[in-house]
Formats: sequence, C-alpha cells, structure tokens
Amino acid sequence: MHLKIVSGLVLLIILIGIGFSGFLTAGDLYGSCPLEGGCTAFFGYPACMYGLLMYLLLFIFFVLTWGNKIAEKIGQKVIAIISVIGMIFAASLTYQEYLFGEPLSVCAAGFVMYLLIFLLTLAWWKKT
Repeated sequence: MHLKIVSGLVLLIILIGIGFSGFLTAGDLYGSCPLEGGCTAFFGYPACMYGLLMYLLLFIFFVLTWGNKIAEKIGQKVIAIISVIGMIFAASLTYQEYLFGEPLSVCAAGFVMYLLIFLLTLAWWKKT
C-alpha cells in the first residue's frame, strides 16, 4: 500500500476510536451509558474513558509526527506501543466480560481497532 493510504487509514481508525469512545464516555458521565449493561468499570472509572484517553494520545502523536521524517520514526514507535497497551487493556476487559457470560462487546471491537492501528503502523514504519 502507498504510504499516504496506510497513514491515512491509521488516522481514520484513530478518529473513529475517538468518536466512539467519546460517545460512550459522554453518555456514561451524564448518567445514561448508551450500552445496555453499562460500561465496564476499571479502577472506578468507565473503561471507555481510558479508551478515549488512549485514542487521544494516539491522535496527538500522529499529528506531531505527520510530515516530520525525524520525529516520524519515534512517533510510529510510540503509536505502536500505545496500541499494544490498548490491545492488552481491551483484551483483558473482553475476557472479563466473557467470564460473566456477556456476548462479544464494545471492548472486543476496541481490541480489533487497536490491532488494526498496530498492524498499519508497522506497515507505515516499513514504508518510511
């Protein structure tokens, strides 16, 4: 794939993650979580809030590295690390929900999005 397509896909997934986790976080903070069973809590806060924080960090590092060849390699590494942390976080929450008999959840979708960001960032890294 072309470099601009790969990095554009990374940005698109990050923006989707910000929108979706922001929607869930706002709903939870204002007392009516949009999910039927409610958001999974992590250290007393909704898990979607941590997801929003991670997607915002991904966005910040993406913007800081865009077009700067020196910073791009460092930013790509940071984006890859944050996406691995996101995968671990989302996978652990998905597993906990599975143990409680809940079907595949929003956390599973988050895992897939972090995985896609990670794989696309590796492709982006190879192209630069």
